[in-house]
Amino acid sequence: MTFEEYLEQAFSNMRDNKLTEAMKYALLGGKHFRPALIFAVTDGFNIEREEAYPAALALEMVHSYSLIHDDLPCMDNDDLRRGKPTVHKAFGEDIAVLAGDALLTHAFNVISEADYDDHTKVRMIQELSNLAGLGGMVHGQYLDMFYTGKDINEAILDEIEDYKTGGLFECALVFGMLLGNDEENLAFYASMALKIGRVFQLQDDLFEITKTEEELGKNASDVDNDKASALSVYTKEELEERIANLFKEMFEQLDYAKFNTNELRKIIENMRDR
Repeated sequence: MTFEEYLEQAFSNMRDNKLTEAMKYALLGGKHFRPALIFAVTDGFNIEREEAYPAALALEMVHSYSLIHDDLPCMDNDDLRRGKPTVHKAFGEDIAVLAGDALLTHAFNVISEADYDDHTKVRMIQELSNLAGLGGMVHGQYLDMFYTGKDINEAILDEIEDYKTGGLFECALVFGMLLGNDEENLAFYASMALKIGRVFQLQDDLFEITKTEEELGKNASDVDNDKASALSVYTKEELEERIANLFKEMFEQLDYAKFNTNELRKIIENMRDR
């Protein structure tokens, strides 16, 4: 079974109504980049990919919830996501809010019912609740709103990126680490996730001025909304140089991994070329 088929199957036992339709609409499609990070690590430990599916589903549910809420009129007020209307445009604000709420809360149910040992389940719940919440993404979203329309420096930009984007990337690599039983090397996964998160967000900021909305599949609204962006800290040339340096650091760090890094290396190479 592919991961996409597994995602479809996740809704088979849910009520068939507008709410679950909106949840499914938000979850399906997209690149599933965070699950791919989990699989890159578990593949490197020679773990059957389907064993990682529940962890990947839970994380993708949380990511999808965050996109729904990010796009709301009270946040970024975007009407395009993954090349199609945002959830609140397709289903209305009320259903969009509830769909985000449902995806977030159901993610923890997915982990609790997974065929993992109790230690792994508890650690996953701890990491997801922290890195998706005040210890990660939600704090980053708060900083992103707080600094809208304000002058920022490199340190503030790094903090926003590390929490808002890096939080769920760290969760992905840590999920892979837990399934691979490699907790003693947590520092490697946290450091790699930080670099992936920074370069991912820096690229997104750069794409705001180098790609069309059709190419992005979403609204390029950060500049118009006066959001804290790398473009307010770096010139285009400086930004490109910083991105190149981060890729160099990531490739060097892969040599210290305790698993076969072929799949993770491919992901990073694809990021460099996107």
